[in-house]
This record gives sequence, structure tokens and C-alpha cells, in this order.
Amino acid sequence: MAPTLAAKLRSLRIGSGMTLEALAASSGVSVRGISDIERGRSARPHPRTLDALGAALRLDAETKAWLWSSLLVVPSRQGQGIPPAPTRDFVGRADELAQLTAILSATTPTAAVVTGPPGIGKTALIVEALALSSSSRHRVFLDMAGLDREEQSSAILQSILAQCGHDHIPTNAALASSAWERWCAQRSTVVHVENVTNEDQLRIVQGGDPDVIVASSRRRLSGLPVTKVLLGPLDDEAARKLLESSSAFDARDEVSLRALLAACAGLPLALRIVANRLSGDQLMTADDLVSRMGPDRHHVAALVAGDLSLSAALQASYCLLSTRAAALFRTIGSLDSRTFAIRDVTDASGEDEWRVIDGLDEIAEVGLIEPMSGLRYRALELVRLYACGLSEE
Repeated sequence: MAPTLAAKLRSLRIGSGMTLEALAASSGVSVRGISDIERGRSARPHPRTLDALGAALRLDAETKAWLWSSLLVVPSRQGQGIPPAPTRDFVGRADELAQLTAILSATTPTAAVVTGPPGIGKTALIVEALALSSSSRHRVFLDMAGLDREEQSSAILQSILAQCGHDHIPTNAALASSAWERWCAQRSTVVHVENVTNEDQLRIVQGGDPDVIVASSRRRLSGLPVTKVLLGPLDDEAARKLLESSSAFDARDEVSLRALLAACAGLPLALRIVANRLSGDQLMTADDLVSRMGPDRHHVAALVAGDLSLSAALQASYCLLSTRAAALFRTIGSLDSRTFAIRDVTDASGEDEWRVIDGLDEIAEVGLIEPMSGLRYRALELVRLYACGLSEE
């Protein structure tokens, strides 16, 4: 079995001749924090923590990538990655589900990227399609969140090989790539990739020529010639069904139901948050929740249930924008309509038209707005309200 993050860090620390106290002093990470990682109590530390430890240990690029590769996969007893669990309340998406199911059954190497606005249900769709697939292909799961672009090749390949049962994984990217190619030539494999942030990440996986790659991404990854599955809001019937899945919801309260459906605007994450809040607080009624959400931008901040947060999901995409594109996104929040023309943004921002076009393309690339015909764009209502909140800060 491939070494865990705990074993890797301990081996590197001891090999450097450093005590826990010395590494803590050099890295700025507490002794307790380092100890928790080495004992396996902290299996997924913050990337900045590993950066600090790598700098203190003076790791070269390949060794740092070997250490980082542990964050791409949580090993099970079979050495495979553990993907997200299927959602119990999956509804709708019949056409997209049929499309992905067909891709998973393909007899020639194929790849698909599921993309769309934050909270639209990209991961849920992929997991549901995989659950319905009867394929006996070996499965590999990778989560690219927080992966350093400069070191992604070695880290991705090492994680893949760990899930394929390799005991001696090359730290050299070229050797690891060759091992991945040999595996795919001998074994039918499907790779599920989450949170892809750039085209090269998928090209690395494609290099082995696996049977199927299915990925989720906040970006449209326009540079990749793969099948794109673009998700939009749920239709009214599916949205209603998801909301009514809450055991605490009183289906007879039609007025509140319609108000909540309107507030969630067909966004699956928002609907699940509302359903979870109703289920988790037996004293809260649907009418109470409608009142707390309010009619304006404040109801975006109110859409929180435990570790589910609409604002956090939107912020993750917003943080991918350049400074100029982020300013244009805030400008979109000052507009009165969720559909707008390039001219509307140039007038509101005072920016040059071509700079606005470049900025809007960047915002569309991360899924926060959608291009339309006639040089127009549109944003989901909840996305527009989030931008509105940013513009008022």
C-alpha cells in the first residue's frame, strides 16, 4: 500500500534530522499540529500548512509533489479513492443523466466535463451516474482542489498509481506517466475527477488513455476538446420535489412553498440548504424561513445549513477572477436585471469595451454568468444578488 501523508511527513522529518520541536520552530506550525498529521489525526491539513512544512524541510519540487499527492486521495482498504456519496434526494436531470450514463458505457476512450454555476449540482450528477453504471471498470477518484499548478503532474500521477495498487511509485513524472500508460493498456479504468481548475490537469490524466474520464469543473475548460455537459437550474417540478423531500415541510403550505421555490431560483444547493434547515429545526416553519431570508440580497447570506453555504460556494468561483474581472462582477451586481448587454456594463463601469468583453468572458469561464446571443449575458438570480452584496460592501 502506498504511504500515507502521516508516514510521508514523519519519514521526511526524521530523514532531515529534525525533531518535532525543531520543525515547529522552523515552519511556524505548532508541535500539536505536526504531531496530529504524523499520527493520522489530521489527514487533510490546509495547503498552507504543507507549504510551510515543505519550506522548513527544504524539499525539492519532486519530493514536495510526493508529499502533496496525499491530499488528492483518501485511501480506502483497497487503496482506492473515496468519492462523494450519492445524494439521497437527487431529482431531475434526466437528459444529462442519460448522457453521462452513455459516456460511462462507451467502448472507445472518451472524456466529459460537467460544468455550470456554483451550487448547480455538478458533483451530484456525476456521482448519481456512476451509481447507476453497471460497469466493472476499475475506478480512480481525484480531487484537484488546492493543487499547485507547478507540481500537479507528479502529484496527480502518483495519486493515480497509488489507487492502482503500485507499491513503488516513481517520483519522476515521466516514469510515473509511463506506468499509468501501462496500467490503462492492461486494465479497463474510469477516472472521476473533481474540482478541475485548468486544462492541463485533465491532459495529464488523459495521457494514460483510460477508457473514461468524467470530471466536474467550475471553469468551462474551453481549451479541451471533450464532451461538455452544461448544467442549468432545476425546472419547477424537480425543484418542488427536492424541497418537499424535507420531512419537516408541510406540503399544504402552498404560499410558503412558492416563496421558497422563488427564493432558491432552481439552484440545487439552495434548495438542499432550505430542506436541511427545515429538517434540522423542528420549531422552524417554512413561513419562518421565508421571513428570515428576506426579499433582497440578504437571503443569499441566510442560505447556510451546517457546512453547506451558498455564499461560500459562490466565493470560491469569485476568488478565481482577476482583479479587473472581479470589479466587473461587482458592477454586474449594481445592474437591475439578471440579463444585460456589454453596453450596460461599459456604461456602469466606465471601462473600455474590449476590456469589458475580456472581463465578461473570464467571469463566464468560471460559471458566474452565461453568454447569450446578441452580445448579451445572464446571471442566475442568486448569483446576481451575491454580486449585488459585493458591490455594496
